[in-house]
Amino acid sequence: MNLALYIGFAGAAGSMSRYALGTWLSGFFAGRTALPIGTLTVNILGSLLMGLVVALFASRGDLDSRTRI
Repeated sequence: MNLALYIGFAGAAGSMSRYALGTWLSGFFAGRTALPIGTLTVNILGSLLMGLVVALFASRGDLDSRTRI
């Protein structure tokens, strides 16, 4: 049960930070471009971060299943 709570808290923190960064960037670039800069930036940074995390876990084969989750 604790693992489910940790995953839920991490997901909530991630989604709130994604929303906050995307909203801030959209407001910062409002009227300067027709592109959704906030969404684009958050998606690129999220993909980069996820790739780095996956590469880190792939290089460390000795992690147990609870840590990988």
